[in-house]
Amino acid sequence: MQIRLLSFILVFFIAASGYSQSNREYIQNKMFWTETVITGKIAGKFSYQFDYQYRRSADAENVKEGNHDNIFKNPFQQVLRPWVHYQVAEGVRFSLSPIGWWGSWSNDASRVLFFPEFRITPQVTLNQKVNRIVLSHRYRYEFRFQGDKEDVGSGWNVSQGYENFGASSHKKGRFRYLLRALVPINNATLKHGTFYGHIYNEIFLNTGSIIKNTNLVDQNRFFAGLGYRFHEDIRLEIGYLNQTAFRFNNTLQNNIEQNNVLQIFLYFDDFNKFFKRKKAEEIKQP
Repeated sequence: MQIRLLSFILVFFIAASGYSQSNREYIQNKMFWTETVITGKIAGKFSYQFDYQYRRSADAENVKEGNHDNIFKNPFQQVLRPWVHYQVAEGVRFSLSPIGWWGSWSNDASRVLFFPEFRITPQVTLNQKVNRIVLSHRYRYEFRFQGDKEDVGSGWNVSQGYENFGASSHKKGRFRYLLRALVPINNATLKHGTFYGHIYNEIFLNTGSIIKNTNLVDQNRFFAGLGYRFHEDIRLEIGYLNQTAFRFNNTLQNNIEQNNVLQIFLYFDDFNKFFKRKKAEEIKQP
């Protein structure tokens, strides 16, 4: 418990130090993010998970004469990421994403840039229950292999930028710590028909020989939303995400992106059950 508390204090202290700096150039963005999470049992203590993320954005604040309110206007990112989980104990889970794909777009007034990325991700999740509240501490490390950022001419061209994945200048790492709370509202547990609150904060720390000291703190994300379990194995959440990205990649190395995001999650907590029901119905038919 003391280790978790120290981790919590450390990452929030680092995040606060980033916010406290003066003379920063803040760029405001408005976005729409979705994530679909499919999980199911494999055998014994093993289970699988598949994540699909789809994100769009309005024109950034620094784009002159842009549409800064249409959060569906521009492609921003798509993610395909599989996981294998191993439940060590009731509140401890080890996970590995052997390979995941990220496709990211950046838009300005004249062109669309795209760059791909692959990640290998080990992860440890610690869960604990405090009365009806479910707390999660998630420790994740990402081995990142990035491609080249290229002018694609079209928002959906994902075939470019794959030439230099092996170059040392395209490799980096990132440590992520997330603290999450799920709070059932109208029931004591997250059973069918339950509304619940979902709050989390996540800090991102860059690692690697190509990372400058000014870029050690990569970003911070805070989310607050409302969820509903409308099926015994399906949940839907909607909420607000604030993403603070410490870019520091302009001439003065003082630019920070403040992304205001409408985020929607769709969870399938035990995908295997849908196939079991189908087989059971087929057996019942005369």
